[in-house]
Amino acid sequence: MHFLIAVDTDPSARCTVISSIPAGASVNYTCHMFGRYVNIFIPGPNHIVSLCEVEVYIPVTVRVFLKLKFNSSEDLSNPTIWDEVNQKIKSVQPSISHVRLTMGPEMDTEN
Repeated sequence: MHFLIAVDTDPSARCTVISSIPAGASVNYTCHMFGRYVNIFIPGPNHIVSLCEVEVYIPVTVRVFLKLKFNSSEDLSNPTIWDEVNQKIKSVQPSISHVRLTMGPEMDTEN
């Protein structure tokens, strides 16, 4: 008996076609497909498949906040200087897609 695993209700969007799985065996399939449902299509009438466990994993986007403190004689509010700092940060960690600068309050110094 052959059956196929598809995403959503479209059997043409197939992940894999399975010809057999030994009793008690565990199998994994990676499809890199997106959809809401995982369906198993079995050709012919009156076929039954018992599933013990189905796990579906989705990609996870993680938002990370990093607080940096600069001690610099340069004016970071200058767009040219900030662009240089931004490029250096991104060169160290290329997966960073957005860097935002928030200026803290000016520190009063006493003489």
